[in-house]
Amino acid sequence: MGVVTITKENFQQTVENGGIVLIDWWAPWCGPCRAFAPAYEKVAEANPDVTFGKINTDEEQELAAAFNIRSIPTLMIFRDKVLLFSQPGALPQNALEELVKKARELGAKDVTIVVQSLEGTKVDARQFGEATAACAGLVNYTINHQKDAMLRYKEPARLETLRVQNDVVDAGDFAN
Repeated sequence: MGVVTITKENFQQTVENGGIVLIDWWAPWCGPCRAFAPAYEKVAEANPDVTFGKINTDEEQELAAAFNIRSIPTLMIFRDKVLLFSQPGALPQNALEELVKKARELGAKDVTIVVQSLEGTKVDARQFGEATAACAGLVNYTINHQKDAMLRYKEPARLETLRVQNDVVDAGDFAN
């Protein structure tokens, strides 16, 4: 399939199609972005069942602002409409290949359990531990009140606390 251009007009449709979607936030003037592009394109060619998109932050400033993009390149990975990974900085090809592999291997149940806990739903602590272990290295949410956690592409939230009480994980106090 190659790499597709994503704009505010097709962003929602691209993510809502489901499956694995990688997004490279970039700009033409950005040296690290240009250096990352060949590796991104090679991995995209090797994985035709995964959607690889690019968002030009100069042309899509509204989208970049909505996702709080402050450094480019920034890579995001969605799986079945859920944002699993968001990290600024260019990656070497082998690291990008490993992220795609982990996104493939990640079970839908694991994603659901982690997202439910972040949304404030109480989940069994053992299941949460197993799910976060399965997600290790891919799901990069932050458990403190200083950093934002993107739960779904439309729902930015601030994770205030995460605590375990009576074998139940309770993610509390979210605010936009």
